[in-house]
Amino acid sequence: MQEQYLEKGLEIIKTLNSFTYQAYLVGGVVRDYIMDNKFVDIDIATNATPTQIQAIYPDVNMEYEHLGCVTLKLDGFTFEISTFKKEEYTEPRKPSKIYYAQELIDDVKRRDFTINALALTDNLKVVDLVKGQKDIKKKKVRVIGKAKVRFKEDPLRILRAYNLVARFNFNISFFTALGIKKTNKYLKTISNHQISREILKIFEAPFGRKAIGEMIDNRTFKYLKHYKDGMACIYKYYKKLSTIEKLTLCFALSEEIPENTSFDKNMLNKIQTLYKVVEETKHYTKNSKENINEKDVFDYGLELLLSALKINYYIRDDYPKLFNKVKKMDKNLPIHEVGELKFNGKDVVLLNRGVAGPYVKTVMDQLVTEVLLGKVNNDYSELKVRTLEILDEMNGVNIQEEKPKEETVVKQDVFPVQEVVYPKQEEVEKTKVVDIYEDEKPKVEVSNEIIRLKVHYDLEFNELVKNALASFIKGNESDDEVDALKTLIAKQVKEALLSQNPEYHILEQKGLI
Repeated sequence: MQEQYLEKGLEIIKTLNSFTYQAYLVGGVVRDYIMDNKFVDIDIATNATPTQIQAIYPDVNMEYEHLGCVTLKLDGFTFEISTFKKEEYTEPRKPSKIYYAQELIDDVKRRDFTINALALTDNLKVVDLVKGQKDIKKKKVRVIGKAKVRFKEDPLRILRAYNLVARFNFNISFFTALGIKKTNKYLKTISNHQISREILKIFEAPFGRKAIGEMIDNRTFKYLKHYKDGMACIYKYYKKLSTIEKLTLCFALSEEIPENTSFDKNMLNKIQTLYKVVEETKHYTKNSKENINEKDVFDYGLELLLSALKINYYIRDDYPKLFNKVKKMDKNLPIHEVGELKFNGKDVVLLNRGVAGPYVKTVMDQLVTEVLLGKVNNDYSELKVRTLEILDEMNGVNIQEEKPKEETVVKQDVFPVQEVVYPKQEEVEKTKVVDIYEDEKPKVEVSNEIIRLKVHYDLEFNELVKNALASFIKGNESDDEVDALKTLIAKQVKEALLSQNPEYHILEQKGLI
């Protein structure tokens, strides 16, 4: 594929030559061709103007014509064709004047480094006007012209010099390094987007550690706001950190993730997630009573947690070495995800009279925590009893918010009972009184209607308790467990009947239930 790409590029410059224009392959493709490296794209330089190029290739994209550049797509390949130019600067990265030029040498002089300023003719002859081939052999990164002037024109060239070191294991020449030291301060004019793009390239390159070492030696790192505090640490632990970890380490030390970076959405999400865990686990110390626990391993996951602990361990002097402890915890976790819990949200709803709501997550979170910390076993019966206790501790859930007030019957799929119609409270006789429960002192005065209401309540209450108990008992519970479960169910059933049947409040007021 690369051979075809190169052949098509040579074909274009031959065509331009045939129209009496000078044309060359230029830049990185020539450098990589000489070094026998893979290249990504092909740039072409010519003394033909965009309009003249369009006359030869009518389909060129003229969007950047004002910059003297057009884009040509040919047989599936893309080429950037630029007109020879001269540039004048009055402030960093913003040429005040751009002129078209007629000779290659003028275009070469405006380029950054000698190894990027080589040209290739249509017969594969290298045109070297700045001794770039010699620098390739010596593995030198050397700026074209006066270093201080060229880096002041475009401070981003400073980071591009380190990028070349990181990619090719080159060394920055003495005078180029001296120019970098004198112009580092201009890096403050570079946007977060541009800086993050170059830093990412360095971190991902095979010789990134060497480049970072030179950034430290030349004091460049001090002018990179969000990265300066992390560079020394990254240099020390370079091979032990992934690219995401390197970036997050820098941001953890700068205490913020920069805005408007060049990172894609997926990478930014990973950085933000890891940064959050680093922040949430940074308080652990060697002498702290509060330390990592099984719930942390469950919540964050082993891989993410280990990355966060690694970063904290590298950047904080008193941080404990928790890697082996966490790995052991993960191996011994009774569950690694909520789905492994032998009790689910539907079971919680069933225990709470079929009422769903946000409380279910609260209950499940507490069950997960207690199972992870060994306070309760991951056993259905134990979790069922513990859930009833939690619901009781929560003082019940506000059923009126979950169900319409006019609903008077418990759902059949929860407690199967037959609907009963009760007399309205105002119809209950209050004058005729009889004695019941003669053994009780003092005697309670009730009417026949209240007695009938009490009978209805008892029948419904006993039926609901019986059905609920039968649905939860598996037969292997002890008598104490059954009694405890029955007590909790009875309390829940009473609350349900009182909530859904206002008539029963008369019985409660008279102390009959």
